Amino acid sequence: MAQEKKGNPFVDEVYNMKLEIKDILKDLDDHSLEELLNEDKLPEYAANIAQSLHKSGISPTQLRRFYTYVKAIDRKNANKKKKDSITDEAKLKFLLPKLAGSAKKNEEGIKSLHGIFEKCLRGKNKICDVGGLRLLIEFFEAILDYHKTYEKN
Repeated sequence: MAQEKKGNPFVDEVYNMKLEIKDILKDLDDHSLEELLNEDKLPEYAANIAQSLHKSGISPTQLRRFYTYVKAIDRKNANKKKKDSITDEAKLKFLLPKLAGSAKKNEEGIKSLHGIFEKCLRGKNKICDVGGLRLLIEFFEAILDYHKTYEKN
């Protein structure tokens, strides 16, 4: 007798989310990451972004390469307080050219990811302190975690 595959209710909920990247970009343009977190939108956005990246063929390895780059900057700021300025902020700004340079491999997915980070790093609600950097890391980790669920299913 074959076992019935039981769905994970949290993962099933993620599969039913259908926000468009353009709507997420608009909201990122209008609100800071902290405001979106307070409105409980960031986890939903992370799930939708991960789903879009998975559908476009972005591999976990590609995502991890960018995550590792940002996490290295975060490590240099580990002993700082939330309101302190970011050490190596210039390096953080070079994430966008790194993403653009990878667009040849997966133009659609990288373009979406580039747009999201552009709003976070250059937009009117850009990250300008260590607290914002840490929230960006948490957001990126949520995208990675959701992306992993799509890879498994």
